Amino acid sequence: MINYLTILLIGLLALSAVEVCLDGFPKMQKQIYYLAFAFAAVWCTIKFAIGPDILVYLDLWEHIGGLEDTIRYDDRIEPGFATFCWLCKHAGISYWGMTAIVSVIFFAAVAMTIHYIPHHQTSALTAWMVLDYNLVLYEHRQCLAVSMIVIAYWMMKHKKNILAIILALIACGMHKSAIFILLIAAAIYCCRGLKIDQKAYILLGGTMLCLTVVPINGLWDGIVGLLPIPATIRLSISHHLQTGKVVQLILPFYLTVMACLAYYVTAKKKEDKTWHWMIFCCIAIMVVLYQSWFLLNRLRSYVLPFLLIYIMNTLYDEEIKDKMPRQILTLVFFAYSALFTYGNAKAGQKLVSRCNAISTVIERKDHSNQYLEKRQMDEAIKFWTYDHEEKLFGSTD
Repeated sequence: MINYLTILLIGLLALSAVEVCLDGFPKMQKQIYYLAFAFAAVWCTIKFAIGPDILVYLDLWEHIGGLEDTIRYDDRIEPGFATFCWLCKHAGISYWGMTAIVSVIFFAAVAMTIHYIPHHQTSALTAWMVLDYNLVLYEHRQCLAVSMIVIAYWMMKHKKNILAIILALIACGMHKSAIFILLIAAAIYCCRGLKIDQKAYILLGGTMLCLTVVPINGLWDGIVGLLPIPATIRLSISHHLQTGKVVQLILPFYLTVMACLAYYVTAKKKEDKTWHWMIFCCIAIMVVLYQSWFLLNRLRSYVLPFLLIYIMNTLYDEEIKDKMPRQILTLVFFAYSALFTYGNAKAGQKLVSRCNAISTVIERKDHSNQYLEKRQMDEAIKFWTYDHEEKLFGSTD
């Protein structure tokens, strides 16, 4: 079965390969990026109720009544997202329309971010989709939260601080992970000013290698148990920590990225010191949480846009003449992406559920909205009944 994600990744990888072949032709590469962006944005927007999480989202949507009742209906849903759904439904917008709005906001954040990557924008977009497909396709609450945080950052860069604060507050209301990210970012920012050199990235790479043989998920679980946080949040974090793997397909890609950064490190300019420090800390957190891929994916979504800017602009710095390391990284990235795409499609064939099969709003010309929603809900129920454990612990990530 060719699922929804497979089509997205195959299309983007093909366009990325064309972009790489067009090195030296920046205008043509720009046209390829416009095509890739349009394809990704349209394909992700026309999706209709795919993924297992619609079991929660559609259930909330069908029980929207008064605002207060909607907010209290499911304690797993943050008040901000419940309010957003309430506003959409009372404005006459369908469930698909609500998810389309989420996609449009997300790709607005994508466009703002990739604007700051002058080279190989299609590759940056592809890397974003490969590493964060869950966010854009299935996780509507966190997708809104991440989008708001990213847009808030660019508003702050343009001196629109009040708007940035409002967007950050909205993000916290959409998904509780945004609160933790902002607190972590503030703590890291307070320690800014430390110089990052090649040894720092070599140390991170060595630490990640050690974590392939030393399981530490139990340690983090114990630390979480001591934190003064609500029991529901503690249970959620523990669940994410327990879902992990020591050796993952993505490991060579992570290590190659750190090797390239160690080789190309550009933390020399005084005005860049804070930026380099913040990015280094983000990568360090990814290394520490490497084994807990489920939790890491949640946190990585917030920093991935900024990591892409940092990594792409570091690799393609005009002062750097040696292209070999970035060429190796390109090959490793394509190899990982191809293997992941193949593995994901193959793993999907073993599942009972077909909740990730191709389902688009275009089908509404032949079927009623109620029929499509019920079909997708039935598949989501099958996933949580039969496939949940296989998907979590048999992940190809």
